[in-house]
Amino acid sequence: MKWFLMSVAAFTLVACAPPPPTSPAEKAARSAAAFEFTATRCTQHAGGYSDAVALQKEAQSRYATARKLGATEQQIAEQKKIAVNALSSAEFLAGSNEACKSLVSHAAKAAAQS
Repeated sequence: MKWFLMSVAAFTLVACAPPPPTSPAEKAARSAAAFEFTATRCTQHAGGYSDAVALQKEAQSRYATARKLGATEQQIAEQKKIAVNALSSAEFLAGSNEACKSLVSHAAKAAAQS
């Protein structure tokens, strides 16, 4: 029974995986959304107020980059929806703390690479 439940959870995770961005503009918009949600939903894991402010500034910078690359407001809204759905799925499957830890970790990695 345990293996069955784990298989169902794994299948659900794979089935709910978001599609990859189709352009650099979408990639930048999705990245910006991830930074925004990290700042707003995972502040306790990000380090506090000053880190949340830095995450918001990074999100705004990445939204500006997405717009420069040609992203429309509709595309940005779609990428926000994809990002929030992915976070909600992760929260459902792993719990809010684990989802936030993962999101903060990925945000730090992405910021270090830019």
